[in-house]
Amino acid sequence: MGKLASGRQALVVGAVCLAVLFLWPRLGTMGAKVPSSLVAVIVGMIMVPLFGMNVSTIGDLYTINAGLPELHVPQLSIDLLRDQLPNGEGGVRREGGLERADCKRRSSTTMPDRQRREFF
Repeated sequence: MGKLASGRQALVVGAVCLAVLFLWPRLGTMGAKVPSSLVAVIVGMIMVPLFGMNVSTIGDLYTINAGLPELHVPQLSIDLLRDQLPNGEGGVRREGGLERADCKRRSSTTMPDRQRREFF
């Protein structure tokens, strides 16, 4: 039963933080100056100990070492490159297409016709 209660408490913390993320920007000048994500993290950090919630933290789930990570040379191979190449290529194509569409949209409103034909 303790695990179920902990899950419900985590759900409440998540719902409150999500509400802060959506509602904070609507508060006018204060909402515009302070990022809503920062406020949501602070609200969650204050809410858990204030109400004595039993919510798992990153420190509970993982071990955090105080030192720097050890340096090592990654193991690269032709097979790994061949497997990962389509992932990178697709991302480059998508970004290039988005950039071209953005340039075209901007030029259609700011450039004269003659200049636009020369640009594209």
